[in-house]
Amino acid sequence: MTHSFTRIVSGFSIFVAVGFMAVVPAQATGTVFTFEDPSQYEITAFESAAASVVTNAETGFNGTHALKFTHGAGTSSGATIAKMSSPLITSGNTTITAMVYSPIAGRTMRMKVENQHNNGQSVEAMATASMVVGWQTLTFDFMNEAVGTAEFNSAFTYDMLSIFPGWATTASDVYFIDDITTSIETTGGNGGGGSQGPEASPTLITYESNDATGYLTTGFQGATASVENAPAGGRGGKALKIFRNGGQTYAGADLLNTAATYKKITSSSNKIVTMNFYSSVHSTIRVKVQLLDSQISKTVNAVYGWQKLTIDFGSTLDHDWADNPTYSNSFAYTRLEIFPNYGVLDSGVSYYVDDVAFNGATTPALAAAKLNQLVGETASSLKKGRSFTLPLRSSRGLALSWVTSTPKTCKVVSGKLVGLKAGVCTITGRNSGNARYKSVSVTRLLLIVR
Repeated sequence: MTHSFTRIVSGFSIFVAVGFMAVVPAQATGTVFTFEDPSQYEITAFESAAASVVTNAETGFNGTHALKFTHGAGTSSGATIAKMSSPLITSGNTTITAMVYSPIAGRTMRMKVENQHNNGQSVEAMATASMVVGWQTLTFDFMNEAVGTAEFNSAFTYDMLSIFPGWATTASDVYFIDDITTSIETTGGNGGGGSQGPEASPTLITYESNDATGYLTTGFQGATASVENAPAGGRGGKALKIFRNGGQTYAGADLLNTAATYKKITSSSNKIVTMNFYSSVHSTIRVKVQLLDSQISKTVNAVYGWQKLTIDFGSTLDHDWADNPTYSNSFAYTRLEIFPNYGVLDSGVSYYVDDVAFNGATTPALAAAKLNQLVGETASSLKKGRSFTLPLRSSRGLALSWVTSTPKTCKVVSGKLVGLKAGVCTITGRNSGNARYKSVSVTRLLLIVR
């Protein structure tokens, strides 16, 4: 004999015929974690448990894949299965159901939801019924918290889900879990029935008065950070000044934290962060840039003055003290930090950051560095009553204007220097430059002799 049931996934109904142990899941009113799409979840088991998505679950489960959970030696062994980009439960929507296969009758199961960025915000619930052998639908009502655990708080954001089949036992029994269903629609992080969570829209941090990105000015380990006037040679306006004075060789500053708004600083399609950076050190330095919530970092070189830095977190990353040496779409990466002159203990050295761009935004180009001009040599002496022609153009071809600060000794007439009286003659040649060349001003001393 077979039974037909309806399975709700993303708004479609699928009719399937299975063997006599089939169980109909609760009708989905929110998000369903079906374990069918490997790109949408990451399983992390703990307390010596083992957990993985398999295709050979006990007969009677719904779909091709299910979560296989092998209990560990710890009484609270379990697995985290989802980090979402919006809450799993809210006030008025505090129930989650799950299809669970148990090999033994009488066992219980616990479920926990918490804030993935603050584990002090959590609530746990026991299934409302004990397990029977085989497949069953278990209900978890977080308004009825487990004994000894925190109550539901509507002000908290519960966006991470963990399960504990066979709670309070130590036997290495095997359970299967499928179709975990929330009461509300959630947006996906690395788990379950949603798509990848909302990425931060293309964002540019300019540090100007109209910058609404929520940038930070938080220095650490001997560094301070403040928004100041940018040094010359950049794009002008304001920039973030990072002042390193003692402390640690990894003194730096937080640039941004988007955790509260559920926005990622990077994404699978935009793993690059760019910025304009100024170093006051007259040598090549190392600049480490780091993403968290799972710590990854990339170190690039910088030279004196302004330059554009490109940090590609999709390339080979640092392997020093990073949590993970490779980029993973499973993590939110909501915090951005910078460590100027990483590995060196600075004493009163300033660095500047401007135009930080991520998720497809573009760091504006710096103005091309202006070139210097040179002025040709002049004679060191001139006889009274004689003259010579001064350099009329710089080495870049721009006209020079000459003046004297000793008009009783010498004078400038139509580009020529004329000696008037014995003594010291002081002349200055200058021009204001242009868009390509720097201004120039040179002062020369020469003797007027009889």
